[in-house]
Amino acid sequence: MQTNIKSNPGILAPPILLGLILCWQAEPGGGAQPGPGSPTISIDRSPLEAPQGMGIYETRALKARPEVLESMMTVRGMPYHTTNKGTMLLYREVAREPAAAAITRTILDHEKGHMVMFPSAALAAGVTPKLVTEPIALKTAQEFVARHTLIPQDASQVTSHKMVTRSKMELSPNRQAKTTEVMQTVLFQRTLDARPMLGKGSQLSINLGHAGQVLGLNRTWNQVVKSPLAPEYNSATEVYDAIERMLKDRFQGARLVTVKKPHLVYYGDDAKYVVPAYFFTAVISTPGVAQKAFFSGVVPAVKNAPERLMPPRPQIETPGVARELRQNARTRANFTLPPGDPTVGRYVVREDSHDWVDDANEFKAGLIAGHPGSFPPITFGDYYWDQPFCWTTSANSFANKWNVALMEGHGNTWLFTTRQNAYDIVNLNAGSQPGYGQLGGSSMRFLILKGCAIIPGPPDRSDWDAPWWRIFKGLRQAVGFRTEMYIDDDISGQFGHWLAQNCQVIDSLFCAADNCSSYQWERFWGSWGDEIYGYGCAVTIPGAEHDGIYSIGAAPPATSVGLNIWWEH
Repeated sequence: MQTNIKSNPGILAPPILLGLILCWQAEPGGGAQPGPGSPTISIDRSPLEAPQGMGIYETRALKARPEVLESMMTVRGMPYHTTNKGTMLLYREVAREPAAAAITRTILDHEKGHMVMFPSAALAAGVTPKLVTEPIALKTAQEFVARHTLIPQDASQVTSHKMVTRSKMELSPNRQAKTTEVMQTVLFQRTLDARPMLGKGSQLSINLGHAGQVLGLNRTWNQVVKSPLAPEYNSATEVYDAIERMLKDRFQGARLVTVKKPHLVYYGDDAKYVVPAYFFTAVISTPGVAQKAFFSGVVPAVKNAPERLMPPRPQIETPGVARELRQNARTRANFTLPPGDPTVGRYVVREDSHDWVDDANEFKAGLIAGHPGSFPPITFGDYYWDQPFCWTTSANSFANKWNVALMEGHGNTWLFTTRQNAYDIVNLNAGSQPGYGQLGGSSMRFLILKGCAIIPGPPDRSDWDAPWWRIFKGLRQAVGFRTEMYIDDDISGQFGHWLAQNCQVIDSLFCAADNCSSYQWERFWGSWGDEIYGYGCAVTIPGAEHDGIYSIGAAPPATSVGLNIWWEH
């Protein structure tokens, strides 16, 4: 089937998706532009939990359940029509106005049985919801899953375990504020043989709104059946050696990598098998630099794992070198695009881990894979090693030139780095920082900040809105995270996939983050003290929270209409 995706000349084919994980505070020298030599690997090779008694399991796809999704949409009063995309069936809302884009509310995978219904936070917030207590929310979600038999019985155990709340603040131009707790997301924990079960094939969440009404769900789930394949267990030495080899391969040029004690789990990445494995984190550090990186990986506990748990890195598309323009004008090649054709620019931190590059490539791959041929084309423009001038003095020729601008880099409150973890910083709250989205045609409408804690919410800072009055000059949304996050965390590919299908941007971000296997250990079984939860945050112009990426008209400036912020906690 012919695709409607377009790229500018010089952009290579999309990469294979990768599942490695790296935190925002990565140290200089890893991967993308590697330095000489391998890192020093520090491992306390203490005794490991023995895997004896654990087995290998095969996975089975679940039955597709369109009747559950269609019933939920009917209850919520959402008229819809359907569009096919390969094995996917997209349920698209009938536009309420002729000019409105038809938002995709629900997606069903006929082949695997995976399904998602986005809760539409914007609609949920319109009824002034009164949310139930956490015990009632957990019970309500558990009962909904049982009533609809969403999870078939197998050898695993499943419980509603954690609740994440999504809140909204509306801020008028004269700074009058109104805060609403909009909805709750209940996340389900899965165990097998009393061991934690991690991976893409064990994701289940239920979204609840006013008085516990079920608004949405995500089921990315495999049934497991004991395999006749008898496991041959690795020794502790073999496990530690495998971890050391992985880290040396991933962090060429890093100085010191310290491994924390691995945990024995079952791991299944939505493939054919679930196997015993060791899940670990490692701290990457450089002498004299306070910030540290956190890498998370998985190695098999068995010699005869029938498939790889973490694939090798593929040949990848690498960013080009941006050249500064001395005047802030659109002097680089301009081009005319058909109406509704969103353009995408990507900017990746320089001289750092290649996981940033992988993440940017996964975002593009998701946009390509998710794009239905009948939708407007998505045009890929800039793909550069980041520089401050791309966002400041030459912004109109770089980041502000594209409807969707993706930034990959280390972050903190309103800041992000463009080189390593501490240099060439862009401060969105600087008095000299330009606004975005004020240009006609292809200008920034959606800003994606893939770095830690760049977008603080009201719980983090009372002046959370400080930079955004200046930034929103036609921009519709700025989305990212209010907490630490992992890079290459399996969010960006899925996020891009849903964006291409015209799912609402903020729903896509929150759903991808809530159902990300990278954060399962932190959320369910405790942390190493790092508290990397991957909680999302989004700033929008009022009314723009309904948008998908095909809404590329300019929004009014924030100083005229105010700001909304949505955050998880």
